[in-house]
Amino acid sequence: LVIEGVFNPETAEAMACREGLSLASDLMLQKIRVASDSANVIRSLHRTRMGHYVLGHYGHIVKEIRARKANFKELYLFMNGEAQI
Repeated sequence: LVIEGVFNPETAEAMACREGLSLASDLMLQKIRVASDSANVIRSLHRTRMGHYVLGHYGHIVKEIRARKANFKELYLFMNGEAQI
């Protein structure tokens, strides 16, 4: 995934998660696992109260991901801790 013009790593990571969900939806997958190396992004996706999961630059992406979660039978979001350098 190439994302131009995004300089905040957490925003880029949230966008990558969103794109992963889009791909899974296009492939009509119902049970998926999404791994991220950003603890803040994963934490924001797991928060349940509106004011606590919407964060700064990528809050709108978090809202979109949370809305898309309903399209899947099973969605597991987790942190893998392996940054790709």
